[in-house]
Amino acid sequence: HDGAADSGGRQYMIDKQNDVLRLQCPTPQVLQQGLLETSDLPHICIAGESNAGKSSLINHLLKKKSLAKASSVAGKTRSVDMMLVNERVVITDLPGLPSRDHQVAAMWERAWRPLVFSYVRKCTQLRCMLYVHDVRWKVTSYVREFLEEVGEHGLPIVLVLTKDDRIVHEVRRRAAPAAGRQRSRGPPASSQVGARPRRRDRRAPARRPARP
Repeated sequence: HDGAADSGGRQYMIDKQNDVLRLQCPTPQVLQQGLLETSDLPHICIAGESNAGKSSLINHLLKKKSLAKASSVAGKTRSVDMMLVNERVVITDLPGLPSRDHQVAAMWERAWRPLVFSYVRKCTQLRCMLYVHDVRWKVTSYVREFLEEVGEHGLPIVLVLTKDDRIVHEVRRRAAPAAGRQRSRGPPASSQVGARPRRRDRRAPARRPARP
């Protein structure tokens, strides 16, 4: 498969040969300029909580190893980053929502949230949002409110679940201490291999000597 194409046969993305131009928009003024420059192209935006796997998804879709910088530190994406792909489509990386530890909650409310919804409202060519969610995490109030507001703008939302492979590792990690304790105690006596059940003493009772 060499990429996605529209009804006219134009290819949007070509595997391993994608030409990507990044437009970083950290302020409303720069964002407006970026929207003007890409106003004739379809947009797809990618949102999600910090560290949910947005960067990994973008790198996978565009066949690039480090186009979007993945990091364990919350708040790596600090602007609306538009990526012009093959001069055909725009993939937009949005700043991450606050995760469970609320590390970037203040920054989200003060700067990132207004910027994100400015993009959602003003981008007339925005076709859908890919919302990335770590399958291990519970849905927070930030996520519910965010998705409800996005839905009010009539934007289709596609849910992308990530990191399901980590579930197996966590189950094994949690099971390891219990297994170790069981090995240290050893198997119960009744389950030991080779152990024979005790036999009851079936010897006849001793006879009393006869009286003279």
